[in-house]
Amino acid sequence: MSARNLILAGIAACALAQAPAAGAATATPAAGGTTTASAGTGGSSPTQAPATPVSSGSTTQLARDAQALGSRALRMGATGKQVRVLQRVLTAVGYRVRVTGYFGALTRAQVRRFQKNWTLPVVGYVGPATARALRDALAGRKPPARNAQPVPPAVSVDGWTFPIRGAHNYGSADNRYGAPRSGHTHAGQDIFANCGTPEVAARGGKVIDTGYGGAAGYYVAVHTADTQYDYFYAHLRSSSTVRAGQTVSTGQLVGYVGETGDAVGCHLHFELWDGAWWNGGHTIDPLPFLKAWDK
Repeated sequence: MSARNLILAGIAACALAQAPAAGAATATPAAGGTTTASAGTGGSSPTQAPATPVSSGSTTQLARDAQALGSRALRMGATGKQVRVLQRVLTAVGYRVRVTGYFGALTRAQVRRFQKNWTLPVVGYVGPATARALRDALAGRKPPARNAQPVPPAVSVDGWTFPIRGAHNYGSADNRYGAPRSGHTHAGQDIFANCGTPEVAARGGKVIDTGYGGAAGYYVAVHTADTQYDYFYAHLRSSSTVRAGQTVSTGQLVGYVGETGDAVGCHLHFELWDGAWWNGGHTIDPLPFLKAWDK
């Protein structure tokens, strides 16, 4: 073989050695001039966008933008700037979605995943509690442990105890018994507390019913064994820890403060019924009772 042919053969061998194998990942420039390897997604949804690195400056701006989340409920079909911010925050904290400004099925699915992981009501829309948790996640904080809150011993007043075990307040005039509502009046007293604060049985008795009921969200109703009163809790974070037909004791854990159903802000909607709950009885103003038990 001539010297010329030897040189050409060497060049061809080098080219073959450097060429990628068939089907191998190829490197493409990413934003900012770096290179990332593109590879198979392992069957991930084609509608799910890849994660985009966020600079520290962008993260600071995103944290500012995220302060507006929770000022209005974001749910399926919502559009606009807040939806885009929500989608950017979800992606930044590991729940990737396309930033389209439209709250579609994928956004709802990722919101539900986030809510489950952060022990929030898995409702698929973003209210104040979910917005706060998203901001916490963006700041690098971790989800709370599930049902890890200790329940302090009950303080009994004439056989009754305050239904919330933690810091709380009674809201404003709009949260009082008898406050006007659309087509009716408020039938209970709202007690605001952090989501996840333990709720306990105000008095021992038999659980009449538990479940999920529209505007009430997750609820529990109890018939007291030795008084004329029944009582009812609404907007629990998730299903009650007790079931219908079960006997509960005063101060026993029955659930956690949430904002399920038609609720804005985490709170317990507490109703006191003189007589049987939805069976001949009627609601009364529970605030004087609550203040007496609030020790």
